[in-house]
Amino acid sequence: MATSSSSISTGTVATSGSSTRLTDVSSGLDTDALVNAAYLAKMAPATLLQDKITLNTSKITAYQTLKTDLTTLQAAANALRNPPGSVGLSTNVFATKATYLSSADTNEPTSYASVDASTSAKTGNYALVVEQLATANKQKSAAADTASTSLSSAWNGGSSFSGTLNIGLAGGTSTSITVDGTMSMADLKAAIDAKSSTTGISAQIISISSTEQRLVLTGNETGKAIVATSDAGGDDVASLMGLTDIQSAQTAKFSLDGIEFERSSNTIADAVSGLTFSLFAADSSKTITLSVEQSLADIKTQISSFVDAYNAVRDYISTQQATNSDGTYTDAAVLHADPTLRSVTNAISGDASAGASGLGSDQVRTLAALGITIDSSNHLVIDDVTLTTKLTTDPDAVEKVFAFDSTSSDANLAVTDRGNALASSSFKVQITAGSDGNAQSVSFIDDATGTSYAGTIDSSGYLRGAKGTPFEGLEMAWLGAGSTTVQVTASQGVADKIYNDLSPVLNAITGTIATNITDIASQNLKYNQRITDITDRASSYKETLINKYAAMEATLTQLNTLLSSIKAQTSAWNDN
Repeated sequence: MATSSSSISTGTVATSGSSTRLTDVSSGLDTDALVNAAYLAKMAPATLLQDKITLNTSKITAYQTLKTDLTTLQAAANALRNPPGSVGLSTNVFATKATYLSSADTNEPTSYASVDASTSAKTGNYALVVEQLATANKQKSAAADTASTSLSSAWNGGSSFSGTLNIGLAGGTSTSITVDGTMSMADLKAAIDAKSSTTGISAQIISISSTEQRLVLTGNETGKAIVATSDAGGDDVASLMGLTDIQSAQTAKFSLDGIEFERSSNTIADAVSGLTFSLFAADSSKTITLSVEQSLADIKTQISSFVDAYNAVRDYISTQQATNSDGTYTDAAVLHADPTLRSVTNAISGDASAGASGLGSDQVRTLAALGITIDSSNHLVIDDVTLTTKLTTDPDAVEKVFAFDSTSSDANLAVTDRGNALASSSFKVQITAGSDGNAQSVSFIDDATGTSYAGTIDSSGYLRGAKGTPFEGLEMAWLGAGSTTVQVTASQGVADKIYNDLSPVLNAITGTIATNITDIASQNLKYNQRITDITDRASSYKETLINKYAAMEATLTQLNTLLSSIKAQTSAWNDN
């Protein structure tokens, strides 16, 4: 029996650590190689499964990259598509406004004011005159030799006093501060500042000379006076302080087109809807012209972002369709036969090529008409001169190529949502009301065919087109009363189509990509379990083979020993 310092051997079986192997074979066979070959044969299916897991993992990564690129494209399209609702208005780039200030009276109109415009602002011109700026009230106290001099010495001829100071801004919250003659100016400053968040008043000590210090109170809001009073039960602290104005509180005064405004602040957001004025200087002799216009620069920038996002998706699609010189797909092209990728490719390519729907033959309908063409690599390319000209001369036409647009003969009826299934661009909405005047039923009549399709009214009162009809996906809000028929026209631009096409792909829960990733991850879990099962069976089989070969080697060893004994006995007999 062979032994070593690192193993324990019995016959031909050696145990080292947790593994079992064969040593000192008597058969002359490489039993280790035979066992390993049999083991690897059993493990072959696990190797194939591991290759599938590796491929699936690459697909998950590819889907995640695709989702990132598509999300960027959808976001870029959203800003161009005229998103529905009030929230949509805030992100609609065609509603963004730019403001410009000019004046015949001054070369620096921006030194007098600035104006910010939200998407809700209306375009137009205004004549602005800033007559007076709002200022905060500042008051100074009676003097003291030093900041540490007692108030009785500074303000009351050395006589003690005690009282309550009530302080605050006019129209605001006041607070009470107990003051006595033993306090210094520094103590009073600290007490006032401690209440500043309540009163809106802060204090500081200014040194006029080495023997004259004064307390200065400043209101933290413009247009509101500082009010300081004393309680009747004590000394008149407010009078002892000797507060006098060094800057009066005053309101801002300005006019727009001759209409006078007055506000407590120099920042005014409630004078004209959608406009915020910031006033910097006043001069009633200077008239500033404010122009509020559609921000063509923002629109052009957003169109460029949309084109860049579209091209990034096209680039990624190309990597998933790339082939080697022998015609086989590259290792990176793991989604080359993927139906989701193929569907997305067809959808966005078709949308970009087809242009807007629902517009007349005499209207601008395609991206190409705006100077945005598709090159040989399926990229969108912008002709800057053509696009700039279209934006300058007909921005509404540019908007219709990208966005959803609708008109209604009744202002009480508006489109609040829509999808790409909406197939009618001109139709009537027939509303039938109950005795209470509320809509009870609705029908949509396609002007092209004259066919009427029954719609539904949900619990919130929204009118909806039925699935399977030309009005599928249409949602309208009706704020009117009584029975009526309303004429509606609608057109759908490229950005709106792309946004809608990507929504079912990108939904975080039910989206195609999310579902695919979940399915693949589930498949990988199953593959891993099968690999574990195969490995367990292969390891068990390997152990069985080791034991069988060990038994064979033990038997051969015994036979060899017996043979040697017989040979030795025979040789002895022959020698005798």
